[in-house]
Amino acid sequence: MKTHAQYITDEQGKKKAVILDLKEYEKLLRALEDLEDKKAFLSVVQEKSVPYGEIESRLKKSKRR
Repeated sequence: MKTHAQYITDEQGKKKAVILDLKEYEKLLRALEDLEDKKAFLSVVQEKSVPYGEIESRLKKSKRR
């Protein structure tokens, strides 16, 4: 992805901030959200599954307390 960024620099010429076109900024945000979604998905896929009967049993026990 090629951006057309403009930089704000300090007196020494060091980059301190960036200015992006709004469409480019929104595209970057969507890409970041997609990466976060993928990370969340992968963490769920790797979780150990629990049989429904066990969950039902736990819920019944917790209601008795």
